[in-house]
Amino acid sequence: MGASKRDQYFSSQLQLAEVAKSIGHPARVAILQHLSAHTVSTHNYLFKVVKLSLPTVKQHITVLKTAGLAEDNFLQNQHFVYLSANADKLVGHIPQVLP
Repeated sequence: MGASKRDQYFSSQLQLAEVAKSIGHPARVAILQHLSAHTVSTHNYLFKVVKLSLPTVKQHITVLKTAGLAEDNFLQNQHFVYLSANADKLVGHIPQVLP
């Protein structure tokens, strides 16, 4: 969407569109479901869970972070990923994403 057309939508509509786009890939849904069940994970472990390359997993995590669904921290040479505090609120209308 062109930048000039974004101003005709409410911020809540734009945010919902960003969240919907971020969960539009099965790998990202799998990552969210894993984080929901396990609270925290590492990039290396998620790459085993979704069976994609590590760079691809990192790209998916970046999309989830941009939408406000996930956060990560770097601690002792590991990237830890977890759901953001408001992830349930952001996907509240889509309950199948976070069981």
